Amino acid sequence: MAVYPLIVAVVCGLFAAVVLGQYRRRRHTHQLVWTVALTLGLLAAVCYVVFLDSSDNDVAFKLYYVCGGLLMAAYLGLGSVYLLAPRPWAHLTAGLVILLSVVGVILLLPAGVDHGKLAVAASTVGPGTSALRPGAWKALVAILNSFGALAVVGGAVYSAWNTVRRGAAIRYLWANVLIATGTFLAALAGAAADQGGFAGSFWLVLTLGFVVLFAGFLVTMQPGRPARPLEVSSLATGPKSGP
Repeated sequence: MAVYPLIVAVVCGLFAAVVLGQYRRRRHTHQLVWTVALTLGLLAAVCYVVFLDSSDNDVAFKLYYVCGGLLMAAYLGLGSVYLLAPRPWAHLTAGLVILLSVVGVILLLPAGVDHGKLAVAASTVGPGTSALRPGAWKALVAILNSFGALAVVGGAVYSAWNTVRRGAAIRYLWANVLIATGTFLAALAGAAADQGGFAGSFWLVLTLGFVVLFAGFLVTMQPGRPARPLEVSSLATGPKSGP
């Protein structure tokens, strides 16, 4: 059952490494935030693999859920906000996201664990959400994930529209389509599984989402030329005029 989490770990690791390399060259805040988000995805997948090796490992399971279920999507969305929004609004959003993140972690870590359901989670490809006792932490998960998905998908749609409006290269349009689709699949996997829908396919759908998202980023890489700064949400706006 570890094959899908391992694929997610590899994709997130490669993705984070590329974005970090771009941040070191360009020093754009959105690239740093996306590096953090993708690193959280990597850590979540690794923690889940550790959990699978010992199905009663409460600590590994909770760390997987904190990094992946609670935080990662929100920071992908925050990166999109830093890319597209005026800096004061981006800073305000960052403050709110960090505050909600801290509250969510504080509420989630002490949550009780149903060890029977935890054992079941270790034998399926579901998210294992039901293994954690319900609590206020679920509201924070819903808020942060909804924000992240809306920010990334909304940014990608906006950038796709800009691509068409400005007559930029068609590949930028397709890149944004892939980015929006990948983000939607990743968000759908968690949201639907949490409500009981196709829970047994959670890791499969999540893995597909990350692969499609990364493919959208790779489409923007121009062969033979230095990579443009990553603009997941707006990375496919096409060449900009002026300096």
